[in-house]
Amino acid sequence: MDCLGRILLRRIGARHGCSGYCRSSAGCDFSSGPRELGGHQHRARAGCRQLEYAGVIRGYTAIVDPVQVGLKVQAFVQVKLKRHTAERIGGFQRELPAIREIISCYAISGAHDLMLQIVAPDLDALTGVAPKTL
Repeated sequence: MDCLGRILLRRIGARHGCSGYCRSSAGCDFSSGPRELGGHQHRARAGCRQLEYAGVIRGYTAIVDPVQVGLKVQAFVQVKLKRHTAERIGGFQRELPAIREIISCYAISGAHDLMLQIVAPDLDALTGVAPKTL
């Protein structure tokens, strides 16, 4: 990767996934070019397209405000599996997508095995997710 690519990735990363230079799923908006590029918007756009074509930038993300869609509460819940058999882990993996409130799952080390990110409209709904579904 050349210097231009590194500059673009640093600027994009510093702005949390393109909010600031890349404003839409259609690509990059360089209305105010990065200072490192001397304000050359065409160089920045071309560099961004090169990174997309090379697969370095695989896409753009819309960041949804959970409160605006009625999900006012979120929590990270640690899970410890009772047994670490392939059958048990496979079953857990198959069940996870059916639980709408779980938006991400991470394997972690330490006393627990997984960390789940759960969203809900309120505390009552959040409390109902873990005991009933896990």
